[in-house]
Amino acid sequence: MRISIFIIINILSFSNLVGQNQYPIVLIHGFMGWGTEEMAGYKYWGGKHDFEEYFESLGYEVYAVSIGPISSNWDRAIETYYQIKGGQVDYGKKHSDKYSIIQKPKNKNWEGLYPQWSSDNPIHIIGHSLGGQTARMLQFLLENQIYA
Repeated sequence: MRISIFIIINILSFSNLVGQNQYPIVLIHGFMGWGTEEMAGYKYWGGKHDFEEYFESLGYEVYAVSIGPISSNWDRAIETYYQIKGGQVDYGKKHSDKYSIIQKPKNKNWEGLYPQWSSDNPIHIIGHSLGGQTARMLQFLLENQIYA
């Protein structure tokens, strides 16, 4: 019963959050999270239920990113950006050198879930747990135009 009430409250809150417009929704999973096509069909966003599919049935355009489950928020924000906009991930030279990571990993090049994302084509970003911090880091990097 508690789970049902929790789900209903979250759905009502979600409807209030995005109910005023039809901007696409991007979901960012938390620590140890996974993407839509991972974990043998068990849904991060809904478990046995598929919240992405449910909200799409209500007319929303929904995308879920699949980013490093234990990566830093910097790395997760960069991966989120490139999954939304498309292109070759670039963690930045200084950042990559400092943490001994590959600056532009070849396997991280995406077409883009919503490449038209801009101030004229806004989106809602919903993050669960660490996904919320990742969204804040993404906003910080975009606002401060940090290219490290």
